Amino acid sequence: MHSLGDTLLYAVTCVSRAWCKAAGSETNILKGRLPILTWDRERWGTTIDDAPPNAVITGIDCPTEHVCVAVGSKPSQNEPASLAQVWEGDRWREIPVRHGAATELSAVDCVTRVHCVAVGNTTSVPYRSFIEEWDGGSWTGMKSPDNPRLTDNLLHSVSCPTAGRCVAVGWAEDPAQAHEAPLIESLHAGRWVMISNPRTGDARLWGVWCAGTGHCRATGDRGLPTYRTFAESGSP
Repeated sequence: MHSLGDTLLYAVTCVSRAWCKAAGSETNILKGRLPILTWDRERWGTTIDDAPPNAVITGIDCPTEHVCVAVGSKPSQNEPASLAQVWEGDRWREIPVRHGAATELSAVDCVTRVHCVAVGNTTSVPYRSFIEEWDGGSWTGMKSPDNPRLTDNLLHSVSCPTAGRCVAVGWAEDPAQAHEAPLIESLHAGRWVMISNPRTGDARLWGVWCAGTGHCRATGDRGLPTYRTFAESGSP
């Protein structure tokens, strides 16, 4: 792989054992461009994606080798804005997120080339969870529930075993970050609902993967001020 200097990679997706893509953030060497790496069984190749300076990709998913969706954030006036780009076999192109001002996307999951769900949060206090749906041509915002007892709500990962079923995870916290609670939201019958979690004490969820519509596993950390990793499973 050609050296990219002090590059940071945040996300990876694999269509098969012989084909993967990884993405992350720019470096000064790249002068405002995003590194997107492709694995072809033997080596990592580099595709440089033009993007605004200080942009970052935090999530990427490829339903096929010819279609990929990458999400993250980019600078925009005084607040970041959601960044969403689509690869269609020959180049990356940005697809505007209609209500993406003062928001950032953390993760995306694609069931097919015409159905993806991306999650994140607003960037103005209080933070609110933020969910967008891709139909192959444009992004559409979806109403997202939040924890009514805690002010700030952030989603960090999403998994969609089918087009109509998704689970998103993150955490909710008070403004002083003195208390945090896992945030779990589930899409069913076209509507997102918040799922109660039996875990007590401070905890955050960073990742989720659903093997099917009835079973998911999530990972995260718990315990303020010293965090410890944990994993749990459930049926949303």
